[in-house]
Amino acid sequence: MPLKMPLPPDIAMPALLGRLLLAWAVIILVAQGLGLVFKRFKQPGVLGEIIGGILLGPSFLGAFFPETKTLLFPPEILPWISGIAQVGIVFYMFLIGLELDWASLRRYGRSTLIISFAYSSKLPG
Repeated sequence: MPLKMPLPPDIAMPALLGRLLLAWAVIILVAQGLGLVFKRFKQPGVLGEIIGGILLGPSFLGAFFPETKTLLFPPEILPWISGIAQVGIVFYMFLIGLELDWASLRRYGRSTLIISFAYSSKLPG
């Protein structure tokens, strides 16, 4: 079943696109800004980006500032943001694959595989 992006009848497409671009800009600015702050303290920038995502998500912004969350991320654009995020993850995984060190994988691949299977067999469930 294909994913259907809802388009509410009470919101015109230009207004929806404007809200989506505003949300996208806020997400990028917060993630990049916190990434730079973390790099300044000699920490991985991706850690700041992840914390930025947590701060903008329902765990923080939605719980402590629900009006701001609804203003920045209205419910009608959330499926669109999710779709854009999924495409971003696909591109990110592609880039990770391009940077894979095949020699290291051949050298340590078997032991990594054995350790991961041993660990996953100990997990409950």
